[in-house]
Amino acid sequence: MAKLRQFFDDYATALSAADVEGIAGAYADQFMATGPGFRMANKNDEQFRRGLAQAAQFYRQIGVDVIEIKNYLEAELGSGFWLAKIEWELLDEDLNDMLTFDNTYLVEAGDGKPQIVLFIAHNEQQRMQEKGLMPSDRGD
Repeated sequence: MAKLRQFFDDYATALSAADVEGIAGAYADQFMATGPGFRMANKNDEQFRRGLAQAAQFYRQIGVDVIEIKNYLEAELGSGFWLAKIEWELLDEDLNDMLTFDNTYLVEAGDGKPQIVLFIAHNEQQRMQEKGLMPSDRGD
């Protein structure tokens, strides 16, 4: 679906620019987030935006300058819902590859603007730990 791909291209642009409002605008008023070791119900509110700003600051501190889509797959589930699996690529200011990781999104994309209703982080923390960009849970 071209509309959904454009939605994620715009999302990638917002991520690269650390555009908190642009990032938050991609999410539904309430959404779920999950990954290895965490499950959260979230509200798209000021607290969420503060978390996005902190995440953007962290990525800048570790040297991330560009966030882009490396691989993109989508599947229609029916009733206006889609799954999108994205391999994200994080690049430094010289456009060197720093890190790649996978996320899956459940998107409600009916007649209105697409909105993320579920976010699944597959391996971002693991890959960051492997690259030494964040400490491991084991204290390595």
